[in-house]
Amino acid sequence: MTKKQDGNVMVELSQFMVAAIIIEYAQFNEDNELITDADEYNSIVVEGTPVDDGGDK
Repeated sequence: MTKKQDGNVMVELSQFMVAAIIIEYAQFNEDNELITDADEYNSIVVEGTPVDDGGDK
């Protein structure tokens, strides 16, 4: 996990985790198409246990 200057952290996600996030949070239109042109993007809070990879802190 690498901490950025703005206080955010950079994380690496497996394809499984990306799929799980999409299943949980993705929004679809009436034609069952993924909405990708939203006017507003909200943050998604993902809880987990930090793992020290020896990177910057």
